[in-house]
Formats: sequence, C-alpha cells, structure tokens
Amino acid sequence: MIFEHTNYRSYLNEVLATRKANNPAYSMRAMAKNLGITQAAVSQILSKKKGLSLNTAMRMADSLGLNKEEAEYFCLLVQKEGAKDPQNREILLRKLQELNPSRQITDLSAEVFRLISEPYHYTILLLTELPDFDFKPEVIAKHVGLNKYEVVSAIERLQKLDLLEEYPDQPGRYKRTKGDIQFASNTPNQALRSYHKRILTSAIQSLETQTPKEKIMSSEQVVLSEDDVDQVRKLATDFYNKVIKLSKKKSKKSAVYNVGIQVFKLTHERK
Repeated sequence: MIFEHTNYRSYLNEVLATRKANNPAYSMRAMAKNLGITQAAVSQILSKKKGLSLNTAMRMADSLGLNKEEAEYFCLLVQKEGAKDPQNREILLRKLQELNPSRQITDLSAEVFRLISEPYHYTILLLTELPDFDFKPEVIAKHVGLNKYEVVSAIERLQKLDLLEEYPDQPGRYKRTKGDIQFASNTPNQALRSYHKRILTSAIQSLETQTPKEKIMSSEQVVLSEDDVDQVRKLATDFYNKVIKLSKKKSKKSAVYNVGIQVFKLTHERK
C-alpha cells in the first residue's frame, strides 16, 4: 500500500516484488511496459540514478491504478525528493502528513508487526550479525529464497520502522538498531498466525532438505493440565533466554537458525 511508504522508490520496489512473487515470469521489462517507460529508465529510477518528473509521476500513478488520494500521495513523494527549497519541502511534508498522519514507533505494536510478519524480515536482520556476510540484495535473495526486489522492499521497510540502518561511513553495510525484538498477543492475531504458519512450513521443508547435523527435530506426547501448561510456558521462556545468551557468545556464526517450541492439544472434546 502506497501510504506505508515515505519515498516513491520503495513503493515501486514493493510493486515489482509483489507482482514478481505472484507471477515469477513478471520482470522489470514487464513493469516498464505497464508504466509506459523504458526498462533502462525503471532500472535507473529504482537504483536512484534517475528521478521522476511530476508529469511522468502523474502518468505512472494512473498506470499503477492508484485512486485520487493515492495518486496525490505518490506525486507528493516525487515532488518532495526533488524539492531544493527548504520552505517548499516543508509544505510538501505537511501535505504528506495530512494524507497519511504518522506516529512515533517505539516498539513492535500489532500494527508494526503486521508490516513485517513475514519471517524473512527477522532473518535479514540477523544476517547483519554474520561476520563477512555480503549484505547485498542479490546475495540475501539466494540465502533466504526470495527475489532481489522482495529483499530491497524488506530492507527499506525495516529501515522505515527504524529496525535497520546503514553505516554512514560504510555504504552497503547494515546494522540492527535495536536489541532483541518480540511481539506477543493474548488475543487471536491474524498476522501472528500467518507468521507461525510460515515458520512451520519451513520446518516441514527442512525434514526433506537438511541433514540431522543441520537440524534438531524431536517431540514428546505428554498428559498435562491447564496449570501445567503455564509451567511449561515458563520453562520455554527460560529455554529461549538460554539459547539467546548462547547466541551472544563470541564465536564465528555461520547461519541464521530458527528455534521453536510447540505445545498444543492433541485431544479435545468434540461437540
């Protein structure tokens, strides 16, 4: 959605990533044709080598199928980037805020978590902790199983949420801006459900693709009461804390792992 972006390039990257995810045959050439510009122009725009004129932005907004407010927001983002006069820039920022009132993000609220509920966001954050990892979108894409444009969009989203930043004196190198992050909900949450489904799907895939040395798979069926489950939850929290402490120890890290514990009913009264 356009209102989730603070610059028009990140929005265009997300459009390309989404369309490519829905149709692997979709390409930058196809996007260029849809937008009525050349493939070279799209490449230069996405790589920040070329900007957009207001007229081109208006035509592009129409090609993207944006409604009136979305098109206005998109064009304002284009104007803001090209604004040289501080007073003019301030006016544009005020108009953008009127269309999309912003709020300070201090933690992973339900709304923030929804924006990054795809597990690969956390994988990308953790890749910054691997020594000598080549943090380039095309390299990350190969490691995480995405296309380059999905990675670019994810990085921009994490930067927007102030969870990831580029070293000012080392272009291309990134670091996490916060320590361990988490989101929990005591009420049903669709984004959280989606996150766990993705993780469980990855666990199933690992059964076929990873060796016993690369993974740990074990389970036990036991009889518990609801009070026992609360105790198990405390034990699980203690276990996670110990694993996190282990991951902080100085050693040469080689990969990003998922550590998960599942406790759920196998029997229930049928009505």
